[in-house]
Amino acid sequence: MLLSCGHPKPESPAAAYQRALATFRNGKYAEACEQAQRGARQCGADVQCRWKFRLLEAEILIQRIKDNEAGAILSQTLPSGSDFAGLDLRRRMLQGYLLTFSGDETKAAAGRELLDDAYLRAAQLGPRDLLPEMEIFEGKLFVRSGNLDKARALFLKAEQHAVEQRDRYNESAALNDLGLVTLKRSRYDEAIPFFERALDLANRVNAGETGTSAYNNLALCYTQLGDYDRALEFQKKALAWMATGDSPVLRGNLLGEMGRTLALKRDTAKAIESYQQALAIFKNLKDVSTDDTRRWTSNLATALAANGDWDAAGKANQEELALAQDDRSRAYAALNAASIAAGQNRTGDAIRLYQTAIRVKVNDPSIVWDAYDGLARAYAGAGHKPLARRYFEKGIETVDKEQTGLSRDDYKLTFLESVIRFYRDYVEFLMQSGDSDTALEVVESSRARILAEPLARRKPAGRFSAAGLRQAARRSGRVYLSYWLAPIQSYVWAISPTRIEHFALGPAAQIESLVEQSRQSMPEWDLADKESANARRLYDTVLRPVAPLMPPDARVVIVPDGALHYLNFETLPAGGVKPHYWIEDATVAVAPSLAIAAAAPPPKASRHESLLIMGDALASGKDYPKLPYAPMEMGKVGSHFGPAGKTIVTGAAATPAAYRQANPRRFSVIHFSAHGEANPQSPLDSAIILSPKDGGFKLYARDVIDVPLDADLVTLSACRSAGARVYSGEGLVGFAWAFLKAGAHYVVAGLWDVTDSSTPEMMDEFYGAMQAGQSPPDALRIAKLSMIHSAKAIRKPYYWAPFQMYIR
Repeated sequence: MLLSCGHPKPESPAAAYQRALATFRNGKYAEACEQAQRGARQCGADVQCRWKFRLLEAEILIQRIKDNEAGAILSQTLPSGSDFAGLDLRRRMLQGYLLTFSGDETKAAAGRELLDDAYLRAAQLGPRDLLPEMEIFEGKLFVRSGNLDKARALFLKAEQHAVEQRDRYNESAALNDLGLVTLKRSRYDEAIPFFERALDLANRVNAGETGTSAYNNLALCYTQLGDYDRALEFQKKALAWMATGDSPVLRGNLLGEMGRTLALKRDTAKAIESYQQALAIFKNLKDVSTDDTRRWTSNLATALAANGDWDAAGKANQEELALAQDDRSRAYAALNAASIAAGQNRTGDAIRLYQTAIRVKVNDPSIVWDAYDGLARAYAGAGHKPLARRYFEKGIETVDKEQTGLSRDDYKLTFLESVIRFYRDYVEFLMQSGDSDTALEVVESSRARILAEPLARRKPAGRFSAAGLRQAARRSGRVYLSYWLAPIQSYVWAISPTRIEHFALGPAAQIESLVEQSRQSMPEWDLADKESANARRLYDTVLRPVAPLMPPDARVVIVPDGALHYLNFETLPAGGVKPHYWIEDATVAVAPSLAIAAAAPPPKASRHESLLIMGDALASGKDYPKLPYAPMEMGKVGSHFGPAGKTIVTGAAATPAAYRQANPRRFSVIHFSAHGEANPQSPLDSAIILSPKDGGFKLYARDVIDVPLDADLVTLSACRSAGARVYSGEGLVGFAWAFLKAGAHYVVAGLWDVTDSSTPEMMDEFYGAMQAGQSPPDALRIAKLSMIHSAKAIRKPYYWAPFQMYIR
């Protein structure tokens, strides 16, 4: 028998280099360093080969914060000659970068010269593949010095050169840095696409550190825009990716950013823990910039102050002040010191320190609005009401200006959610000062800002006055109810044609609990059998105070807040000799704000001639089967319109693209009979489910906004089509909001899952009443009352109450 042994073919130096480089770019620095050292030994007498590995080792050591070891390699001289020209340029580039970030001004100046010279040589004579990396290094130096314009220009060049050379790694790094420049300019929404593209490329080439950094930066953007859940999702993904690497600086910053997001979510205990973990990393590192330590010390001081631990907060603030090296860091330190002084009732010190923070000229509006809010509260506490009012107004003006500059509705929604506390502080101050009318004006100024943008373009923007609201109530014959939920005290304002009155409602948590209990028990509500105790308590809390202001058969427009957006007020049992649903006393509609409600046309008898009806879509998977009663519903709705003005899109033709192709602006009524999908995480990605075509079957809310409407009425006979998520200021955002934004005057939409079998009968009554000349709000009330007075199960609110009338 013959036996043979196989010997694996030894790895070539070129293959070993590529393996070490890939390991390095994946963020596994210790392993990459060992591979580079082993590769250099494999080069034997090939000096050029050894230097290639040694320079890679030096770059890895820089990332590992081992500057002395990296410097020892980079200070050596390479052999002369054209074969070593490219390697020497890389050595000079790395040496220049290392010296520039040494913290020594003399070394930094020398490093700058080395980098500039290496970049010039590479651009003129040297290898083109060095340009992207050199431009990224040069750009980072400009970011550090605050010259963002020059940094951006270099990162754009780096991206271009990387694309030309099909270098996805440096293309990803350049995109990440372009996003960072945009982020530093506080253009968080504009930075997001850069980071998303960088992340996509980093995933393709397994670039661990760049991918982790892009995740981290995306989280930072969403944190600044107020979408904390999404931010935490990205931070967790970044930490998971970090598990395969060993970059302590990046891990420390990621933990710090997670702490900041948790703090904004009011999870202070976890935020403090996260900051402390970040600081433990940085304090154990040698030769690392003090800026990261200062930043997370500053955030720790803020969190400790928020927790009322004034001694620990003061100690952290002293460390922060000692580490502050520029105007921005000194402004943050002053802001923290002011907050601590206010917490310790040192009002004079607090005012002086807040003013110090404002005087520092830095491109960070959050410093300014936080300082204005702090000054306002300090002056209010000291009894200086005119000064308090002045600074509350300045703070809100700064917030408003920042929101106006955002480019996308998604970001405007989450941004206002993150700063609504400024409005709450001001409203409570005004109420405590006895200025209820101005408080109402401030409340309404925070609302429906995105929905009101088209209106504001036609009419100069300005705060709607209380006197103007009284005139609107008198002109329309309506009573307006404006609710405001706040942690300590909530309020409702009732605006009738003759007067404005306000009522205190108690803490928001109490109302939220009642609403949630009522929602859970909704399927069992039935006044014909037994009154709901939860519903009665809710009526006593939110409607009984304003009941004396209601005339018989009142027309009421409600502007809800917070959890009240999920409540159909019509279902609440009113008192009296015979308990009855409130809908029997009033015609109710919901508006996003009083300014929008006041601008809405008064209800009038009208005949709607043109109809676009879409539905009875094909099944789209097991989650979206055909709706068995959709053909019946569509038939009943269509029967109330003449054939000349009726367009029916059904079956396979009812695709998302068909909606835009139908030119919906030419119809006075639009009706959908379909499945609905609410997306609480991203409400503008809520969808109506239509027939599949070209792989798509969802008509998204964000797509609806892009198609202008002049419709008097849009009806969404779909589950949970009213909205997916409540945003402070903007209200319930989803499909009803999207159609209002597109220009519809009235929108009927579902608050909860609609029962398919009961809907055709209701819609028949609704459109029949409109055909007889009733306005949409009156017609919907007639249809609901018909169901209530039925002997069938449909008399329960669960069947008739999901549909709510929204007006613009």
